[in-house]
Order: sequence, then structure tokens, then C-alpha cells
Amino acid sequence: VGPDPVVTVSGTVPGAKAGWYVRVAVYTNHWYLQGERLIPAKATGTFTQRVRLAGQGVDQCHHIVRAELFDAQDHRLAMRAQFEVRRAQPDGSAPACP
Repeated sequence: VGPDPVVTVSGTVPGAKAGWYVRVAVYTNHWYLQGERLIPAKATGTFTQRVRLAGQGVDQCHHIVRAELFDAQDHRLAMRAQFEVRRAQPDGSAPACP
């Protein structure tokens, strides 16, 4: 991750059905929803969401980025998370993480 705290998350939902949607959240010191419901593209099932990585000190070292898939009745169908996402310093250097 570069010095810009905003990055793009993308994914694919093979076989997505009408009404299905994705929600993306980032954990720094608690969960922060990122944007609105994302409808996967009909032809490809792809989605993208810009997310903000915040926090200072140790909080910038241990983000979790989570994407959850829901059906039209708001039942969670799947979840994928990426752990230990680190945000770079404003000058682009790596943070001093423990």
C-alpha cells in the first residue's frame, strides 16, 4: 500500500444472482463500512470498492479488509478477509510495525 490511504479492493462473485450484493469493511480499531452495497457486474461477477486505510502507530499496521456477499434477503452467503494490511507512511516508507 502506498502513501495514499485510499486503495481499491476488487473481487469476483462467480454465478452471482439478481439481488446479490457485496459490502466491504475495514478494521482499524473497529469496523468501518466502506461505501454502499456493491452489485456484482452481471456478465463477470466483478466488483470494486475504494477503501480508506487509517490509523496511526500500531493501528496502521494491522488492518483487516473484509468483503461479505449477501443474497437478496440479506443473508450472508460468503466472507473473505485479508489480514495484516499495512498502510505506508505519508512519504511512502514502510511503517514501523511490531
